[in-house]
Amino acid sequence: MRVFPLAGSGFLVSLTAVLVAVAGCGGGQDAEDHGPGPAVERIAFEDGHGIAAVKPDGSGLIRISDEKSKGFFESFYDRSPAWSPLGDRIAFLSGRDGNLEVYVADASGDNHRNLSSHPDDDGGFGFAWSPDGSRIAFVSGRDGGDLWVVNVDGSGLTNLTEGRNVTPAGWAIRATQQLSWSPDGGRVAFAAHNQGINVINADGSRLVGISQLHPAPLEDEQGNVTDMIRVSLDLAPSWSPDGERIAYKAGAGELHVMRADGTGDVWITGGTKGTEVGYFAWSPEGKRIAFSPIAGHIYVVNSDGSCQTQLTAESDEHWAQGPSWSPDGTRIAYASNRAGRVDAYVMNDDGSAQTRLTESAAGAGVDSVTWSPNVATRADREMACPGRSGSETATSPPEGYVEQEPGDCRHPARGTCIGYDDGYTWLVYDTVLGWDKRGSWQGRTIQVVVGAKADYYHVLGTRYIREEPK
Repeated sequence: MRVFPLAGSGFLVSLTAVLVAVAGCGGGQDAEDHGPGPAVERIAFEDGHGIAAVKPDGSGLIRISDEKSKGFFESFYDRSPAWSPLGDRIAFLSGRDGNLEVYVADASGDNHRNLSSHPDDDGGFGFAWSPDGSRIAFVSGRDGGDLWVVNVDGSGLTNLTEGRNVTPAGWAIRATQQLSWSPDGGRVAFAAHNQGINVINADGSRLVGISQLHPAPLEDEQGNVTDMIRVSLDLAPSWSPDGERIAYKAGAGELHVMRADGTGDVWITGGTKGTEVGYFAWSPEGKRIAFSPIAGHIYVVNSDGSCQTQLTAESDEHWAQGPSWSPDGTRIAYASNRAGRVDAYVMNDDGSAQTRLTESAAGAGVDSVTWSPNVATRADREMACPGRSGSETATSPPEGYVEQEPGDCRHPARGTCIGYDDGYTWLVYDTVLGWDKRGSWQGRTIQVVVGAKADYYHVLGTRYIREEPK
């Protein structure tokens, strides 16, 4: 692990000073930010008093919204910023009308518009821009809870999941992580209550569940098992930029990647105490994933699970979270409390040049850091693992291992179905005595299932296995 000092150059913006100096939103902005249209590149964030944005060098702080909620949400300000694909507008959640609604504003902070406009809460369990910026999908409490889409001018409101016995799930994660559009704009992925990741066409047709369901008991008030159901707690789907894969969180904070049809599931990281993944984000070209464990630090890993690298410093007192990539894939924005209060930072994608952008006021703090898109040429790269060149990939098994598809353990007539931490299954004809982890290969953990007749080795995140008879 490398630790880099904070860069000594650039701007440091006092949020306190700006809050005093700027009365209302949209005032005193840069001329290049006026109205719809491609805007100057900025990093938006919550700051305890609404939503603000700065340029990547820390200059030019503007207020997007200072509105405080009413009614049940009265202790909150507007939150959960999400840039449009062109960076010319920004969507967010607001409780200013007495209930939670999806709002859209220009990148300058002008022209606030309520898109969802309904007495029930909207967007708290997820909202997301379509890839062309013409629509927003959101979860609404109306009609018992469904997935809706609406045009950004407020027209074309459509219930996608009506009558399908699928209820979008509400989880303790950011609203901007709940839903994900496919890059071609044809489908929306979302987490359904007890049914894992579902994908539906953007016109409401062809709903498909792609998560693997697992048996779970139903109990009465006395704790007696009354029935068995099949459930999945997979959540936070995020489509890869090429549309071929979906990353998601499973179980106890595990980060997984699977094909868009639900096959080829690969465990990437997390799942044990202290490693539970809180936030993650695909790099612009989909070669890497940045993530942060809960109250942990920023890491980057190749999208096949190799070469996991910690970027921010290890500390029991300080943490970093919520990584967001720059459009060209060379830098990462995030929030950290390393200066005593939670502020916005940027760093290079190797962890160098860590630079503080804001100076939070007492009792406030930065969250939901998100970098605006632009049309810059993307220069995304895959990390080279220590001990091998950047041109090599983990396509050949280690010595003594073979590549094998996961076993079909749904109805094993004989034998034992053994499962590994990454979800890989292997049907063996042996008695399982225990589990162990022995070494690693190209940055991946090797997990071993100990049997009476043999030990069964598996490289996590791959299909590589080895049987070692006793």
